[in-house]
Parts: sequence; C-alpha cells; structure tokens
Amino acid sequence: MSSYVNYVSNVSNVSNVSNVSYVSYVSYVSYVSYVLLCELCVYRLEQKKIAMYQQTFLLRQILWRLSIPYALWMLCRLVFYAANRSILPTPTWAEWAWGIRFDTCAIVYINALWILLILIFNFFFLNTTRFPRTQGFKERFFKIIFIISNCVGLAAEITDIGYFRFANRRTILSDFSLWKNNISMLTGMIGEYWYLGIGFLGLVGAISYGYDTFEIKNRPIKFGFLPQFLVFIMSVGIFIVGARGGLQLRPLTPLNAAEYTHDMRLMPFVSNTTLNLIYATQQRFLTVPKYMNDSIAEKTYPIFQYSTSTEPMRRLNVVVIALESFGKEYSGLYTPEHQGTLSGFTPFLDSLARVSYSCSMSYANGLRSTQGIVALSAGLPAFMDDPYMFSAYQTNPLDGISGLLKQKDYTTAFFHLSNPGSMDFDKFTKLIGFQRFYDKRMYPNPQQYDGQWGIWDEPMFQFMADTMNQFPQPFYTFCFTLTSHHPYRVPDFFEKQHPDIDALHRSVLYTDTALKHFFEKASKMAWFKNTLFVIAADHTGAGTYIDAYQTKVGRYKIPILFYKPNEITPKVADRVCQQIDVLPSIMDFLKYDKPYLSFGRSVWSKTPESYAFQYEESLFQIENDKYVLFFDGTTVQRIHDVQRDTFLQNNLLNQPNVPTDSLTNILKSIIQQHHKAMIFNQLTPKN
Repeated sequence: MSSYVNYVSNVSNVSNVSNVSYVSYVSYVSYVSYVLLCELCVYRLEQKKIAMYQQTFLLRQILWRLSIPYALWMLCRLVFYAANRSILPTPTWAEWAWGIRFDTCAIVYINALWILLILIFNFFFLNTTRFPRTQGFKERFFKIIFIISNCVGLAAEITDIGYFRFANRRTILSDFSLWKNNISMLTGMIGEYWYLGIGFLGLVGAISYGYDTFEIKNRPIKFGFLPQFLVFIMSVGIFIVGARGGLQLRPLTPLNAAEYTHDMRLMPFVSNTTLNLIYATQQRFLTVPKYMNDSIAEKTYPIFQYSTSTEPMRRLNVVVIALESFGKEYSGLYTPEHQGTLSGFTPFLDSLARVSYSCSMSYANGLRSTQGIVALSAGLPAFMDDPYMFSAYQTNPLDGISGLLKQKDYTTAFFHLSNPGSMDFDKFTKLIGFQRFYDKRMYPNPQQYDGQWGIWDEPMFQFMADTMNQFPQPFYTFCFTLTSHHPYRVPDFFEKQHPDIDALHRSVLYTDTALKHFFEKASKMAWFKNTLFVIAADHTGAGTYIDAYQTKVGRYKIPILFYKPNEITPKVADRVCQQIDVLPSIMDFLKYDKPYLSFGRSVWSKTPESYAFQYEESLFQIENDKYVLFFDGTTVQRIHDVQRDTFLQNNLLNQPNVPTDSLTNILKSIIQQHHKAMIFNQLTPKN
C-alpha cells in the first residue's frame, strides 16, 4: 500500500498548483483514481490468495506427513532388493521410480482412516478455538492412528524381506493360513531373521519422530466454511485417485507391475507387500485338499512333462487363433443331425477341419474369455472362482507357450485389437512371456473401429498377416478375435449382404469369412508352409439354439483344430481334447526338449486315456470319451453316460461297471496338485 500514499501525495501537490487547468486536473485525478483502484484490487487478490493458501493447511499437513511412509517404503524396497539380489535381476532407475506409484496406492489405503478423520473433523468442527481443551487430545489421537496404520503396512514389508526367498512372491493372505499350520517354519524364520524385528522397531521410532517433526507450524486461527468445503472435495478426489493408482479404467493391482518391468522376476520389486495384501482381501483363496499323498497324486496324473525325444527340436512357426464365442453348435460339420434347421455358419472353419487333425470330443475349460485364453496360452485349467489374472495368485510366475518358446529365441506376439486394457490381457501376456502386444492403438486406421470392442476381425486378420510377415522366424503368435461378441455388430456392407441372418449368427459368419481371407493371404507368404496353426474357441456362445448344447457338457463343446500345410494327416481322433491340451500338443509337435508344466495332455500322446476338466458354481466335472462325473470337492454328485444320455437325465452313481472311482481319483489328483501349485507358487518346473 506504499504506492497508495505516494499517489495521494501527488494528488495533493497537483491541487496546490494554480496554473493547472481544470480539465488537466480532473484528468489527472481520474488517472490517479484508476491506478488506486487497480492497486486495491491487486492487494485484495493477494490477500485472498494468502487466505486460500492458509485454508489448505490441513491438506498440506497431510501430504507433508505422508512423505514419511513414502521414505520408509522406499527404504524397505532398497533392503528387500539387497536381501534378495541373488535371485532378482538388477532393476533400472525407471523400475525404482515406478515403485512409487504402487507405494502411493498402499500408503493411501492404509492411511485412509487417518486422512478421513482429519478431513471430517476439520470440516464439521471448523474453528479449533471453540474446543481448546480437546486440541491436544485430538492431535495425540491422530498420531496414534497414523503410527498404528503405517506399522501394520511396514510389518508386512519387513516380513517379506526374509520370506520372499521361500515363496518367490510377495505375501498374500493365504500365506497366513500356511504359517498357522506350519508353526515350525514360522518360528524358524523368526529365529533366522531376528534382526528384521530390530529394524521394524527402528521404523516405528522413525514414524513417531517424523510425525512430530513434519509439522507445519503456521496453523490459521479460523477456517471458512466454503473454502473448507472446497478443500474437502478436492482432498477426497486426490486421495481416491491415489488409492486407485491413477485415472485409468481399472484400479492398480499387483499384476500391473508387469507393465513396468523389463524382466518379470522384478514384479515383486516394483510392487509391494501391502498392496498385495490389500488386493488379496477382495479375492477368494484356495486350500490344499488332502485327498491322497502328494507322491500318489503326482503318479496318478503327472503335471510336469519331461521330453523323451532324442530328435532335435523343430523350429517351426506357431500361430494360435482363439475365436470369440465359437461353439460347435454353429458348425454344420459338427452338427450334421441338425442340417434341416441349422446349416452352419462356419463354412470355412468346417473346410479347414476336413484337412486338419482334431478330436471327436473337444471342450473348453471355462465359460469366460479370461478362462479360455489362459487355458489356451498357458495350459492352466479354470479351477478357481476368479480367473487367474484377477485372482490372488495373479503374480505367480507361469510359463505359457510364449515363455517356453522365448527360451528358444522365438519372436512372440499377442494380437487382440481391442480397447486398451481389455480384460487385463496386456498385463497377463507380458507375465507369461509375450514380447509384443497389439491392441487397437497399434492399428493404423481408426475408422475400422467397431464402436464398442475394437477393430473388426477382417482388418485385424489382414493387419496380423502383414505384421507377422515382418517377424524374424521362428515366431509364435496368438490371436484373439472379438467381432462375434455381444452385441454382434458387423460392418454395414456385411449386414446388407446377409440381412436374413440374426445378429449373433451373422457375426459368427463374418469372423469365419475373415478367417478365410486371412488364410488366403497368409498362404502366399514365405513363412506359411513352415507354420503349425491351432484354431480353437475361447468358449461357447451365449445364444444356444440346439438343446444338446445347453447341457452341462454341451455348453463346453468347441472346435479345436491342428493344421500344418502338407504335413498333418487329416484325422478326427476318437478321443477327448480340451483347451489346456494345446500347450503340450504344440510342445510335442515341436519336440520341445525342456521340462514344462502342463495340466493337459498332447493330442498325439500314445496313452489311451484322455480327459477334460471344468469348474462351475463350486462343482468340478471331468469328461472322458464316454462319461461325465460331477464332484463338489468332497462327494461325487452324479455320473452320466454322455453317449447314451445326452441330456444327463440318468444318474449312474453307485451303479456297477461305471468308472466312478477311477474318474474321481483323476479329478482329485489334478485338483490337489493345482491348488498346491497355486498356493506354494509352483507353476514352473524345478528343472
């Protein structure tokens, strides 16, 4: 306001000069008044700015004190790496930095109560001068909440510094049950890593000291209602974004760490134990059933495969195509008894089946895309209520086909030209070893977007063929179509060509036509004759028009074809085939020479027994070439002869000459091994 005094003084001086004209005097006074008004406005704005800044005191105080756990979480990450560097690759600076994003989620979550109490108390009790006697008690109470909340998270981080080398993953909630049932292991770990307890006490002291030290002293005397309301809304928004890990469609999960690492072994380093445990509270956990001794289970149905071939591995290209919702019901080849009412909507796929190797009974392992893609690409059955990539075990290392072939210097790529982040396939595919992932963003012409899911199948197939033509050989690619998904939209030109077909079947016919054009184009490329093609569905379709495909068995029937130009003898083998058989079948065909995990069996196996497994609504089922058995985890519920009893009306339980015991033992064996491998993180071979 010093300028105000100067301006007033100038006005006074001017008024004493007699020879100044009246007009000049008025003009000068007007000018001075204008300058004074501007000066006063600037002064008020500066005062309001200062006042508004003071109104954000509590938000600034919260953020300043949250820097304490940020520092301690990063310290824990440093010690975690130092303690486990012999089994972890060297992280880059970027991976250190990305860890802050995961820490943000964990820190905001565990401090949510402390944050909300401060914001709510401040909003409803604006002026602390009204309650001077409670101010000290309130501050102590907030400090206790802060210390307890962060100590819980830090205890988890400290524990994993020692436990990680045993589990090879961050701790999840099911590990607590494991410790409860194995006290000797727990006490042994405590004895071995006693110094971590001392470190934890040091962290507790650091939190307490830091809370008092990291205090903003200039607290405003009064808070305004409207500013505090705005600050409250802004603060809640900031912390919701922090807890979600950003503004992306899905909240951040431990699986997202796959996006930010150059080596999948560093996923536990980038993430943190606190976030793992928080995410795990939303998941359902497995327990290991003890149906039989582990050695008997492994002998009854071995899940680790070891090559016996003496021939060198064949370095063929491999292309797996998963067709969205392609049940056998849509095929004229597989439903000849219904030719009068349903002529088939997959003419090209039927023609390809006639020159391929397939099985007379082929099944999906689940009813969802997330289950089918995992089964086809990684050989993992859908034995959990949650799909693998959304389960509590989503960070368990898993060697899919891509991971196995990458060890043999294959170029690996996954094509699903959907909206970014669809079903978390981008993260899952990186976890299992895919080097490249193609979604809608990679396609050059956005006009081919279907308006809902992604790029139409026809241009997607053409794009994939051209892209693969640039790959060095050998390569492995996996393609997942999308047009035959609800709402079954197809391009306008195709709808006009087939106006009399309902939307679902028209979308199936469109994808079949797109597949035909892909093979026509690919057959002219140099790599085509050196390629094994596997064509299957992710699951059956939603629209079931034939009664036989509505049963507990029929709803899993899908085509699975193996085609190699000029090599595979066309045959329909009289055996069962399932999605998880694709991985071992490919490895068998290539004569892969390293051990690998497989819950399925090669379709070229010499063993006469073949099975399919599913799990739905807490009920396991197993099919062989004649029977289907239903098991609730404890008791066999039903067994049916599917060849004579299509609609599963005649329960043969307790009937003579029915293989109830043998099928039950097979199913118990694979359930027990699956659950154990998930819980103990044993989805890769021991070598």
